[in-house]
Amino acid sequence: MGKSRNFGKGRLKLDVINKAAYGDSDSMEVLLRHYEPYILRLSTIYFYDEDGNVHPAVNVDLKNLLVWIFITTVMRYTFKYTE
Repeated sequence: MGKSRNFGKGRLKLDVINKAAYGDSDSMEVLLRHYEPYILRLSTIYFYDEDGNVHPAVNVDLKNLLVWIFITTVMRYTFKYTE
């Protein structure tokens, strides 16, 4: 089996997600920082030169699109308590 990758550091509290869903910019920033390594990994493309060497680069347009999708998805999140 391959190694599992832990992109975020620790777990996020539901309170942070809830505040971000209701428009708190500081909480949204915490979420974006938590998922930034994953977003960068998804938006990385690889170029190969004539010698076969690999050159990774971040596709900024794709990264911005993923961030936009992430933010809009969080903003649509509704937090429901269960007892």
